[in-house]
Amino acid sequence: MDNFNNFGNNDTNSTSEIHIYVHQRGTRKADTIIKGLEFADKDESKKFLSSIKQAFGINGCIKTIEEIDPDNKVFSFTGNYGEKIKNELVKKYNKNEDLITIHGCE
Repeated sequence: MDNFNNFGNNDTNSTSEIHIYVHQRGTRKADTIIKGLEFADKDESKKFLSSIKQAFGINGCIKTIEEIDPDNKVFSFTGNYGEKIKNELVKKYNKNEDLITIHGCE
C-alpha cells in the first residue's frame, strides 16, 4: 500500500483502497473502523486521529489487528460516522472517492 510522504501533501493518485466498516454493537450503538489508511510515521497517524476526533466530537483510537499482522493498524471510532469520515477523507485529505468503500449498516 502507498504511504503518505508527509501529512500536508497527500498522494492524490494513491491506488490503495480504504475500507470503512460500521459495526453495530447493539440496538443503538455502533463502531466505525477504517482499514487501509496508512501514514509515513506514527505522528502523522496521531494527527489524523486527532483531527477526526475534533471535527466530529467523537472518541477514537488506533488499534492493531493481531490475528492478521501485528504491524497492521486500524483507526477505530465510536458511533456510525462512515459517510462523514469518507467525506472528510475526500475533501481534506484528497483521497479518491472511488477507492473508499463503506461496509456495514447505514
